[in-house]
Amino acid sequence: MRVRVIHNPMAAGGRKASVLEAVTAQLEAEGVILDMRPAFKAGEAAQLVQETDKTQVDRILVAGGDGTINDALQGLHKDSPPLAILPTGTANVLAHELGLPHSASELANYVLHGTPQRVYPGRVNNRRFFSMASAGSDARAVMDLPRSAKRRWGKLAYLVYGIASFLRHGSPSFVARVDGVDHDVSLVIANRGKRYGGNHILAPSAQLREASLVVTLFPPARRTRTFLRLAGVAFGATRKPSKLPQVMASRLDLSAPQGAPIQADGDIVAKLPATIDVDPEPVLLVLPEG
Repeated sequence: MRVRVIHNPMAAGGRKASVLEAVTAQLEAEGVILDMRPAFKAGEAAQLVQETDKTQVDRILVAGGDGTINDALQGLHKDSPPLAILPTGTANVLAHELGLPHSASELANYVLHGTPQRVYPGRVNNRRFFSMASAGSDARAVMDLPRSAKRRWGKLAYLVYGIASFLRHGSPSFVARVDGVDHDVSLVIANRGKRYGGNHILAPSAQLREASLVVTLFPPARRTRTFLRLAGVAFGATRKPSKLPQVMASRLDLSAPQGAPIQADGDIVAKLPATIDVDPEPVLLVLPEG
Protein backbone atom coordinates (compact mmCIF):
# COMPACT_ATOMS: atom_id res chain seq x y z
CA MET A 1 0.00 0.00 0.00
CA ARG A 2 1.12 3.55 -0.79
CA VAL A 3 0.13 6.31 1.64
CA ARG A 4 0.71 10.04 1.32
CA VAL A 5 1.06 11.48 4.83
CA ILE A 6 0.15 15.17 5.11
CA HIS A 7 1.04 16.42 8.56
CA ASN A 8 0.97 19.66 10.50
CA PRO A 9 4.14 19.83 12.65
CA MET A 10 2.58 22.59 14.76
CA ALA A 11 -0.63 20.78 15.77
CA ALA A 12 -1.04 20.76 19.57
CA GLY A 13 2.28 22.63 19.78
CA GLY A 14 4.17 19.60 18.49
CA ARG A 15 3.41 17.63 21.68
CA LYS A 16 1.92 14.76 19.70
CA ALA A 17 4.69 14.39 17.14
CA SER A 18 5.57 11.09 18.80
CA VAL A 19 2.13 9.76 17.85
CA LEU A 20 2.83 10.38 14.18
CA GLU A 21 6.30 8.88 14.47
CA ALA A 22 4.97 5.75 16.16
CA VAL A 23 2.18 5.22 13.63
CA THR A 24 4.39 5.79 10.60
CA ALA A 25 7.01 3.41 12.03
CA GLN A 26 4.29 0.79 12.44
CA LEU A 27 3.09 1.34 8.87
CA GLU A 28 6.60 1.02 7.48
CA ALA A 29 7.04 -2.20 9.44
CA GLU A 30 3.94 -3.48 7.61
CA GLY A 31 5.57 -2.70 4.26
CA VAL A 32 3.65 0.51 3.54
CA ILE A 33 5.40 3.00 1.23
CA LEU A 34 5.09 6.46 2.81
CA ASP A 35 5.29 9.83 1.11
CA MET A 36 5.69 12.42 3.89
CA ARG A 37 4.47 15.96 3.12
CA PRO A 38 4.47 18.70 5.81
CA ALA A 39 1.80 21.42 5.72
CA PHE A 40 2.82 24.49 7.72
CA LYS A 41 0.41 27.15 6.49
CA ALA A 42 -3.32 27.40 5.89
CA GLY A 43 -4.15 26.12 2.42
CA GLU A 44 -1.11 23.88 2.08
CA ALA A 45 -2.94 20.70 3.12
CA ALA A 46 -5.72 21.47 0.62
CA GLN A 47 -3.20 21.99 -2.17
CA LEU A 48 -1.36 18.75 -1.37
CA VAL A 49 -4.63 16.80 -1.37
CA GLN A 50 -5.79 18.45 -4.58
CA GLU A 51 -2.56 17.37 -6.28
CA THR A 52 -3.05 13.73 -5.22
CA ASP A 53 -5.06 11.10 -7.10
CA LYS A 54 -5.59 7.34 -7.04
CA THR A 55 -2.83 6.70 -9.58
CA GLN A 56 -0.22 8.03 -7.11
CA VAL A 57 -1.23 6.56 -3.75
CA ASP A 58 -3.86 4.26 -2.26
CA ARG A 59 -4.71 6.45 0.71
CA ILE A 60 -4.14 9.91 2.10
CA LEU A 61 -3.39 10.17 5.82
CA VAL A 62 -3.82 13.63 7.33
CA ALA A 63 -2.17 14.12 10.74
CA GLY A 64 -3.17 17.25 12.61
CA GLY A 65 -6.02 18.92 14.42
CA ASP A 66 -9.54 19.60 13.19
CA GLY A 67 -8.29 22.70 11.34
CA THR A 68 -5.69 20.79 9.33
CA ILE A 69 -8.22 18.07 8.53
CA ASN A 70 -10.74 20.71 7.44
CA ASP A 71 -8.07 22.28 5.23
CA ALA A 72 -7.38 18.90 3.63
CA LEU A 73 -11.11 18.41 3.02
CA GLN A 74 -11.14 21.45 0.72
CA GLY A 75 -8.77 19.67 -1.69
CA LEU A 76 -10.69 16.40 -2.05
CA HIS A 77 -12.06 15.68 -5.54
CA LYS A 78 -13.70 12.80 -7.42
CA ASP A 79 -10.38 11.10 -8.15
CA SER A 80 -8.98 11.46 -4.62
CA PRO A 81 -7.91 8.35 -2.72
CA PRO A 82 -9.80 7.65 0.52
CA LEU A 83 -8.89 10.01 3.37
CA ALA A 84 -7.77 8.65 6.75
CA ILE A 85 -7.03 10.90 9.73
CA LEU A 86 -4.56 10.86 12.62
CA PRO A 87 -5.64 13.21 15.44
CA THR A 88 -2.82 15.33 16.85
CA GLY A 89 -4.72 18.52 17.69
CA THR A 90 -6.61 20.00 20.64
CA ALA A 91 -10.31 19.02 20.39
CA ASN A 92 -10.09 16.31 17.69
CA VAL A 93 -13.87 16.34 17.21
CA LEU A 94 -13.86 14.24 14.03
CA ALA A 95 -11.61 11.60 15.61
CA HIS A 96 -14.06 11.25 18.49
CA GLU A 97 -16.92 11.09 16.00
CA LEU A 98 -15.28 8.19 14.17
CA GLY A 99 -14.36 6.44 17.40
CA LEU A 100 -10.68 6.19 16.51
CA PRO A 101 -8.44 4.10 18.78
CA HIS A 102 -5.52 5.58 20.74
CA SER A 103 -2.59 3.18 20.47
CA ALA A 104 -0.13 3.43 17.58
CA SER A 105 -0.70 -0.18 16.54
CA GLU A 106 -4.48 0.25 16.47
CA LEU A 107 -4.22 3.52 14.56
CA ALA A 108 -1.90 1.90 12.00
CA ASN A 109 -4.40 -0.94 11.66
CA TYR A 110 -7.15 1.64 11.05
CA VAL A 111 -5.13 3.27 8.26
CA LEU A 112 -4.44 -0.12 6.65
CA HIS A 113 -7.74 -1.90 7.12
CA GLY A 114 -10.36 0.76 7.79
CA THR A 115 -13.32 0.90 5.43
CA PRO A 116 -13.71 3.82 2.98
CA GLN A 117 -17.25 5.18 3.28
CA ARG A 118 -19.07 7.95 1.48
CA VAL A 119 -19.82 10.86 3.80
CA TYR A 120 -21.45 14.18 3.01
CA PRO A 121 -19.60 17.29 4.21
CA GLY A 122 -21.45 20.37 5.29
CA ARG A 123 -20.80 23.68 3.56
CA VAL A 124 -20.56 27.31 4.67
CA ASN A 125 -20.84 29.43 1.54
CA ASN A 126 -19.44 26.42 -0.37
CA ARG A 127 -16.49 25.87 2.02
CA ARG A 128 -16.83 22.31 3.28
CA PHE A 129 -16.69 21.08 6.86
CA PHE A 130 -16.83 17.64 8.47
CA SER A 131 -18.25 18.10 11.97
CA MET A 132 -20.13 21.31 12.72
CA ALA A 133 -20.48 25.02 12.03
CA SER A 134 -21.91 27.79 14.16
CA ALA A 135 -22.70 31.48 14.38
CA GLY A 136 -23.14 33.61 17.47
CA SER A 137 -21.26 33.78 20.73
CA ASP A 138 -19.04 30.72 20.28
CA ALA A 139 -17.89 31.87 16.83
CA ARG A 140 -16.91 35.24 18.31
CA ALA A 141 -14.92 33.39 21.01
CA VAL A 142 -13.12 31.36 18.33
CA MET A 143 -12.35 34.58 16.46
CA ASP A 144 -10.81 36.12 19.61
CA LEU A 145 -8.75 33.01 20.48
CA PRO A 146 -5.05 33.25 19.48
CA ARG A 147 -3.57 30.07 18.04
CA SER A 148 -0.67 30.37 20.47
CA ALA A 149 -3.08 30.18 23.43
CA LYS A 150 -4.82 27.14 21.96
CA ARG A 151 -1.51 25.34 21.49
CA ARG A 152 -0.33 26.27 24.99
CA TRP A 153 -3.47 25.71 27.05
CA GLY A 154 -5.54 23.31 24.96
CA LYS A 155 -9.27 23.23 25.77
CA LEU A 156 -8.78 25.53 28.75
CA ALA A 157 -8.02 28.33 26.28
CA TYR A 158 -11.55 28.05 24.85
CA LEU A 159 -13.02 28.57 28.33
CA VAL A 160 -10.78 31.52 29.23
CA TYR A 161 -11.24 33.35 25.93
CA GLY A 162 -14.92 32.34 25.81
CA ILE A 163 -15.54 34.15 29.09
CA ALA A 164 -13.60 37.20 27.87
CA SER A 165 -15.55 37.20 24.60
CA PHE A 166 -18.90 37.05 26.41
CA LEU A 167 -17.91 39.94 28.64
CA ARG A 168 -16.81 41.96 25.60
CA HIS A 169 -19.60 41.15 23.13
CA GLY A 170 -22.49 39.76 25.18
CA SER A 171 -24.92 37.45 23.38
CA PRO A 172 -27.02 39.56 20.99
CA SER A 173 -29.95 37.85 19.32
CA PHE A 174 -30.32 37.37 15.56
CA VAL A 175 -32.51 35.46 13.10
CA ALA A 176 -31.67 31.98 11.83
CA ARG A 177 -33.77 30.84 8.87
CA VAL A 178 -34.01 27.04 8.91
CA ASP A 179 -35.53 25.61 5.72
CA GLY A 180 -37.42 28.88 5.28
CA VAL A 181 -38.66 29.19 8.88
CA ASP A 182 -37.31 32.06 11.00
CA HIS A 183 -36.09 31.52 14.57
CA ASP A 184 -34.81 34.12 17.04
CA VAL A 185 -31.54 32.86 18.51
CA SER A 186 -28.42 33.97 20.38
CA LEU A 187 -26.41 31.06 18.97
CA VAL A 188 -27.02 28.44 16.29
CA ILE A 189 -25.01 25.26 15.67
CA ALA A 190 -25.34 23.13 12.52
CA ASN A 191 -24.03 19.61 13.04
CA ARG A 192 -23.02 17.00 10.49
CA GLY A 193 -21.61 14.76 13.21
CA LYS A 194 -23.02 14.20 16.67
CA ARG A 195 -20.33 15.99 18.66
CA TYR A 196 -19.34 19.48 19.72
CA GLY A 197 -16.13 20.66 21.39
CA GLY A 198 -14.51 17.25 21.62
CA ASN A 199 -16.29 14.07 22.70
CA HIS A 200 -19.50 15.68 23.95
CA ILE A 201 -22.66 14.68 22.09
CA LEU A 202 -24.88 17.58 21.05
CA ALA A 203 -26.81 16.12 18.08
CA PRO A 204 -27.52 12.40 18.73
CA SER A 205 -29.47 11.98 15.49
CA ALA A 206 -26.73 13.37 13.20
CA GLN A 207 -25.15 10.95 10.71
CA LEU A 208 -22.13 11.74 8.54
CA ARG A 209 -23.39 9.31 5.88
CA GLU A 210 -26.75 11.09 5.56
CA ALA A 211 -27.10 14.36 3.64
CA SER A 212 -28.77 16.50 6.31
CA LEU A 213 -28.00 18.97 9.09
CA VAL A 214 -29.06 18.84 12.72
CA VAL A 215 -29.55 22.46 13.77
CA THR A 216 -29.48 23.38 17.46
CA LEU A 217 -31.15 26.68 18.34
CA PHE A 218 -30.14 28.59 21.47
CA PRO A 219 -33.04 30.94 22.29
CA PRO A 220 -32.28 34.57 23.20
CA ALA A 221 -31.32 34.89 26.85
CA ARG A 222 -29.18 36.88 29.24
CA ARG A 223 -25.48 36.55 28.43
CA THR A 224 -24.81 34.51 31.59
CA ARG A 225 -27.49 31.96 30.74
CA THR A 226 -26.29 31.65 27.12
CA PHE A 227 -22.71 31.16 28.29
CA LEU A 228 -23.70 28.49 30.81
CA ARG A 229 -25.72 26.66 28.17
CA LEU A 230 -22.80 26.68 25.74
CA ALA A 231 -20.22 25.75 28.38
CA GLY A 232 -22.47 22.93 29.53
CA VAL A 233 -22.57 21.50 26.01
CA ALA A 234 -18.86 22.02 25.31
CA PHE A 235 -17.67 20.48 28.59
CA GLY A 236 -20.22 17.71 28.86
CA ALA A 237 -22.24 19.16 31.75
CA THR A 238 -25.44 19.32 29.68
CA ARG A 239 -26.67 15.76 29.97
CA LYS A 240 -29.82 16.33 27.94
CA PRO A 241 -29.02 18.57 24.95
CA SER A 242 -32.51 17.70 23.66
CA LYS A 243 -33.76 20.42 26.07
CA LEU A 244 -32.45 22.83 23.45
CA PRO A 245 -34.62 23.09 20.32
CA GLN A 246 -33.22 20.94 17.50
CA VAL A 247 -34.45 20.43 13.95
CA MET A 248 -33.34 18.27 11.04
CA ALA A 249 -32.77 20.51 8.04
CA SER A 250 -31.20 20.84 4.63
CA ARG A 251 -30.41 24.57 4.71
CA LEU A 252 -29.66 27.32 7.22
CA ASP A 253 -29.60 30.97 6.12
CA LEU A 254 -28.03 33.72 8.23
CA SER A 255 -28.12 37.34 7.06
CA ALA A 256 -27.50 39.53 10.10
CA PRO A 257 -25.64 40.93 11.91
CA GLN A 258 -23.59 41.73 8.83
CA GLY A 259 -19.95 40.74 9.17
CA ALA A 260 -20.43 38.49 12.21
CA PRO A 261 -18.10 35.46 12.12
CA ILE A 262 -18.96 31.83 11.39
CA GLN A 263 -16.74 29.03 12.63
CA ALA A 264 -16.55 25.53 11.16
CA ASP A 265 -14.50 22.67 12.62
CA GLY A 266 -12.95 25.12 15.09
CA ASP A 267 -11.76 27.87 12.72
CA ILE A 268 -13.35 31.07 11.39
CA VAL A 269 -14.31 30.35 7.77
CA ALA A 270 -16.75 33.10 6.76
CA LYS A 271 -18.70 36.15 7.81
CA LEU A 272 -22.42 36.83 7.55
CA PRO A 273 -24.41 36.75 5.35
CA ALA A 274 -23.98 33.03 4.81
CA THR A 275 -25.74 29.83 3.85
CA ILE A 276 -24.99 26.54 5.59
CA ASP A 277 -26.06 23.37 3.78
CA VAL A 278 -24.81 19.90 2.79
CA ASP A 279 -22.57 19.17 -0.18
CA PRO A 280 -24.46 16.81 -2.53
CA GLU A 281 -21.12 15.31 -3.61
CA PRO A 282 -19.80 12.84 -1.00
CA VAL A 283 -16.15 12.24 -0.17
CA LEU A 284 -14.44 8.97 0.78
CA LEU A 285 -13.49 8.91 4.46
CA VAL A 286 -11.80 5.90 6.05
CA LEU A 287 -13.83 4.61 9.02
CA PRO A 288 -12.60 2.11 11.61
CA GLU A 289 -13.62 -1.52 11.11
CA GLY A 290 -16.86 -2.47 12.80
